[in-house]
Amino acid sequence: MGNARYLTSSYYEHWLSAYETLLTEKGIIDAEELRRRASPLAEDPDAIPRPQPRGDEKLAPRVRALIHRGASTAREVSQPPRFKVGDRVLARNMSPRGHTRLPRYVRGKRGVVEIVHGAFVFPDSNSRLEGEQPQYVYSVRFEPEEVWGEHADGGRSAVYVDLWESYLEPVS
Repeated sequence: MGNARYLTSSYYEHWLSAYETLLTEKGIIDAEELRRRASPLAEDPDAIPRPQPRGDEKLAPRVRALIHRGASTAREVSQPPRFKVGDRVLARNMSPRGHTRLPRYVRGKRGVVEIVHGAFVFPDSNSRLEGEQPQYVYSVRFEPEEVWGEHADGGRSAVYVDLWESYLEPVS
């Protein structure tokens, strides 16, 4: 999905594009068949048929198998995690070009590592076709006042964000 289409499409269109790409890259359906199946729907959205439980006898079993098999992005890495549960961390204040999973609302904010999830494919590099570059992912707890300022609803709420290791720095 190109930058212009990404910025002018909805969240659900991003997912649809990802599924279309996955289905064609895995050889489940070729691009021409996908276009052929989708073109009547684009011309008349009200004519979209309701899904039938039985589905396409050729395509459905292949899609079902792909979904059940899954494709985990968990990876083994040789180095130990940089942070441990309880460590105070700072989400880096950075503005990378292209894709990132570092939300703007936590950039430059302090939090505490709650969970070390393990190592996973780094989506920033992977989306730019620069390789998987796996790294650890941490669930970081941010207090509402830290994220939203003095007007935050201080109650018992907190914001938890899963962040890749390169997004974090230790709080000194």
